[in-house]
Amino acid sequence: MGACDRKEDNMKNIYRALTAIGAVVLAVTAVPNARACGEFNPVLNRSMSPATHFAPPSTQSMPATLDANGNPTIVGMWYVVWTSEGNSGIPDGTVTDFGIGHWHTDSTEFYNSGGRAPSTKNFCMGTWKQTASGSYALNHFAYSYDQTGGALLNSVNIKELVTLNSTGNSYTGTFVITIYDLNGAELQKLTGNLNISRLTVTSPIPPVPPGF
Repeated sequence: MGACDRKEDNMKNIYRALTAIGAVVLAVTAVPNARACGEFNPVLNRSMSPATHFAPPSTQSMPATLDANGNPTIVGMWYVVWTSEGNSGIPDGTVTDFGIGHWHTDSTEFYNSGGRAPSTKNFCMGTWKQTASGSYALNHFAYSYDQTGGALLNSVNIKELVTLNSTGNSYTGTFVITIYDLNGAELQKLTGNLNISRLTVTSPIPPVPPGF
């Protein structure tokens, strides 16, 4: 296999892998996109948006979900924004996905990617545990499908380490997306940051980041 063939295969793997986690993880430009649940989708995504051009809604006045001791918890519904950090070919701070996640009291979690077409699978799920006061680890799984033919393409694992703010109404953290082929061989690893705002019964509809 020549250098050009290897480069083309690598780019194919990157396009499969980069779908904002996401985002989000987390484009129709020459720059690939990282999405939280898997497949690159050139039809849905029109551009990539620097995180500095987009701010999630304020949640300062929203009441947090509290545990039995009156402390804020991760349990509840969240508006999730994924940004790239440390990935070749994707500028740091690029919004790669957005969506709505829900952390449950039974230590499970669902995520609905707003940046992915349902035909490629935009729902995925995970399990979490509290690692310290206000800090949590999430182990999240997804499958990625071809948009046109519906064929299974990849298995995806997303790991998050996140920390609630002092009010419990937002959290920040990091993610690592690892994409595998159907034989379990690792194809690509992607990293980035998470910025999340709590959603409640009084929340307005969350905004769609520019470029989606």
